[in-house]
Amino acid sequence: MAKGERNIRNNVIAGVLATLIASGIIAFVPVVRDFVLRLAGQSLGLLQYLKRPVALPLWLVALLCLGSVCFALLVAAFLVSRRAPRPSQEESSLNYRKDEFGGVVWRWRMESDFEPYTISAFCPVCDMQLEAQTERYGYAPSTYFTCDKCHYRSQPFNMDPGELQAFMLREIQRRLRTGEWRQAKK
Repeated sequence: MAKGERNIRNNVIAGVLATLIASGIIAFVPVVRDFVLRLAGQSLGLLQYLKRPVALPLWLVALLCLGSVCFALLVAAFLVSRRAPRPSQEESSLNYRKDEFGGVVWRWRMESDFEPYTISAFCPVCDMQLEAQTERYGYAPSTYFTCDKCHYRSQPFNMDPGELQAFMLREIQRRLRTGEWRQAKK
């Protein structure tokens, strides 16, 4: 079918559809008009009924007013509480799993009882997991971390690797207790 024939066919279909729609609207308008007029008449009748004077005891009127005020206050409190910001999943301290201590990036896993475990050191330059090296000067151990990839070397920590792991656990728990972990997330 050529392009011109398609245009003619499409125009004929559009005309037929427009005629059917217009005739349906014209047939439907009286039904809608009658419904709206009937609804308006019933609404006016209801308003006339509600305007009738009714004898109520004063205590009942006061009770109804007090109940209405209490209900409005409850609704307002509910709406305000729904708008109050709640801590998102990202702000949960269970998601605190990374921080920087002593020039080294530390990562760990967090259990639901806020107990960190599997604490590991990572390079702040290339993010490679660091290897602990220990040197002893007399009786004082000194632990530092080196990166196999970019050759980063951390500042020395004046404790052996086991003591350093225990210290890091205590430091993470301290930051959780004091709320300092929030600064690390930003």
